[in-house]
Amino acid sequence: MMWIIILFVGGILFIASEFILPGLIMGILGFFMVLGSVFLAWAEFPEYGLLIALGEFAAMIVTLIGGFWVMTNTPAKKLVVMDGVQRKEDGYSGPSQDPNLVGQTAIAHTPLRPAGILTLDNQRIDAVSDGTYIEAGSSVRIVQVEGNRVVVEEAQEDADKTA
Repeated sequence: MMWIIILFVGGILFIASEFILPGLIMGILGFFMVLGSVFLAWAEFPEYGLLIALGEFAAMIVTLIGGFWVMTNTPAKKLVVMDGVQRKEDGYSGPSQDPNLVGQTAIAHTPLRPAGILTLDNQRIDAVSDGTYIEAGSSVRIVQVEGNRVVVEEAQEDADKTA
């Protein structure tokens, strides 16, 4: 009888701790502890087995709903949710490239298969090819800049040499 209670209470505590230590390990362990408690209780009290199982799973569901409520409606949500907003006016911005790079010619610093690195005016730029393999050292022309994505194609003079 004592193991049934220990497994049940421990399982519920593990499930509740999943809200503070997210990672799914504690929740899974807690679920299996509750399941083990159900099996032990059913073996020891077969006439009440279904009632015990329903009661324990109801307690598990109540724990989950209570945990979600606590984590969304109390100051505890500050433990896992970042409320700050990163606005451009405050100096936050994502990486982006200069749209004026379109049309310029650069050198492939690494092979582009299709992603690689270019060198343009001693500056390294992450880029992707238009789907073709481009060897390191080849001249490439920048054809599109969209945010931090730079798309290149092999420059025409290099393409003529390999053909």
